[in-house]
Amino acid sequence: MADQSKLSSLISLAYYGESAEIYELLSQGAVDPNITDAEGMTALHAAVQQGHLDVVRVLIAAEASINRRNTAGLTPIFMLAGCPLDRQVAMIGELVEAGASLRAAARNGVTAEQLLFDVGGTELREWLAARH
Repeated sequence: MADQSKLSSLISLAYYGESAEIYELLSQGAVDPNITDAEGMTALHAAVQQGHLDVVRVLIAAEASINRRNTAGLTPIFMLAGCPLDRQVAMIGELVEAGASLRAAARNGVTAEQLLFDVGGTELREWLAARH
């Protein structure tokens, strides 16, 4: 079972954008970048949702699973729906380049691409449309 203090620390640090502390923890091998909470959320899910691109980069470099699903079946790319609009395009580019699947489907059958097109900002919708 995961050390709850390390789990809450990593996810909390990711949520608040503390890339230097996350880098320190991961470089020391103090915590697994793919550790999950009770809902299956990882630090990568939290960082994407909050729009912390620097944290996302640190986690990807530490081999965080780019397509890991939470208990709702959502991969980190789905979290872009809650990401600040001005950060969505940079974030999606980073995630896709790292191997995130836009075709990943949640349990309800909606793909990340469909969700993001429906709820994303104008620039994100334009980025998605340009891929077709």
